[in-house]
Amino acid sequence: MREKMAEEQHDIDTYYLESFQEGILKCDTRGMIVFMNRRLKDLFGLDEMTGHDITAFTKAMDANIQQEEHKLTKTIQAFRRGEVNGNQGKFLYTQGPRRFFSFYVNPVFDAAQTACYGYLLVFRECGEEVAGDKQRHEMISVVSHELRTPLTTLLGYVEMLMQYDITEQNRRRYMEIIFAEGNRLSNLLEDVVDSERLESGVFNYHKTYVPLVELIHEAAERWNLKSSQLIHVDSEVEDAFIYADRIRITQVFDNLINNALKYSPGKEVIRIRIAEEAGCYVIEVTDYGIGIPAEMHARLFDKFYRVSHSGSRQIKGSGLGLYIVKKIVTDHGGTITLTSEVGRGSTFRLRMPKPDHLD
Repeated sequence: MREKMAEEQHDIDTYYLESFQEGILKCDTRGMIVFMNRRLKDLFGLDEMTGHDITAFTKAMDANIQQEEHKLTKTIQAFRRGEVNGNQGKFLYTQGPRRFFSFYVNPVFDAAQTACYGYLLVFRECGEEVAGDKQRHEMISVVSHELRTPLTTLLGYVEMLMQYDITEQNRRRYMEIIFAEGNRLSNLLEDVVDSERLESGVFNYHKTYVPLVELIHEAAERWNLKSSQLIHVDSEVEDAFIYADRIRITQVFDNLINNALKYSPGKEVIRIRIAEEAGCYVIEVTDYGIGIPAEMHARLFDKFYRVSHSGSRQIKGSGLGLYIVKKIVTDHGGTITLTSEVGRGSTFRLRMPKPDHLD
């Protein structure tokens, strides 16, 4: 009777462990594997290893774990020797697609917590969590850095205005600097909010038929009023309409023009070309500035990614602008690509769908 009850309990335990989404491995006090669930074998592409020493399992795992400090054999051996009371960690598994995992190992005691029957290892895929942690870290790092500089400037000039007698000319200049830095802070915060809305899917578009050429000319005129560089628009089409959210598409072109100005200091002109091609409107924003190295093109539209080479180190930015631009363009059914050469400039090329019934 007891044997039957023990067998039934074993079946229940096995069924329970097989239902887990985590990879589970049990070994006895000698280090022999007594159970591994299907999920564990699927996660790591392993054959059945019940009856083998746990070292065979950890060495098979270590073959696909590059970081020496994250290898499992030493960790599990130290745990079994009693050098650590418990252990958990994360590692990058490189077999097939690179994936992050977390794990922990715990002793298995009887109900009275007096006798140890073995050890339980639990593995959980945590790629999304690691990516989320990394992204949060990047956001905090970028935002704190970008906030600190304008805040320091603002506080410095406000302090001078409060404590010293300032000529009217200097007072006006200081106020202009404060206004510019305040705008910079506002734009940064808007970028952060927009990026979070885009990622969470609560970014609402209010689409209508937008006159594309008119919209781009308006954007160029606004920037021409405050820039020493000329924004020149060359349109090969006349009545070009796209179905879009006017505010968000304006945001796209403002961002691209601003980028072009920042990355072409001392140059005289930024060119915007509008054309029609294979059922789409093509808009090219071209600068003749420092350019972007080819190895950076693939990540240019990633969230928080900033171009970093000798010509761009003094250029300020959050790394959110192009991420937002691409998301807006993609959400409108368009595409955006880049061609660039270091020292000769860059061209961002948008393809926006032409509404069918306006042909």
